[in-house]
Amino acid sequence: MKKMFLAVGIIGILGFVAYLEKPENNYHGFTPDLHVDSTSTIREEIEQEIEEESTEAYAHLEQESIPAVSSVELELVDTYEKDGYMVEKYRKYEIYRNSDGVIVNKEPTSNYEFLKYKIDESDESVETNN
Repeated sequence: MKKMFLAVGIIGILGFVAYLEKPENNYHGFTPDLHVDSTSTIREEIEQEIEEESTEAYAHLEQESIPAVSSVELELVDTYEKDGYMVEKYRKYEIYRNSDGVIVNKEPTSNYEFLKYKIDESDESVETNN
């Protein structure tokens, strides 16, 4: 009799645990379909969003019929002396070239770079003495 109560108790506990582990209980009434692979549709949506963003970003190039081959180059804007240093100021330009390498558009950016060189005073004094 004790063995029968033990067996019924174990079966009851296992049944209760199985009931709690059903997907409907874990997802609050929502039964997920585990056989459907939704990653391909998510990937397609992301690729479509990226394509739309890149189309918007390069729309001005297509309107102006400028190829999307570009590079960034520095051009010397100013040279001046400050606190015993020679300072060169360069501005970055975005250069668009066609397939022949000819510049079709040159857009200045708001970025600058500065190079600073120490002026050697001993060379200046030698030059002034001669």
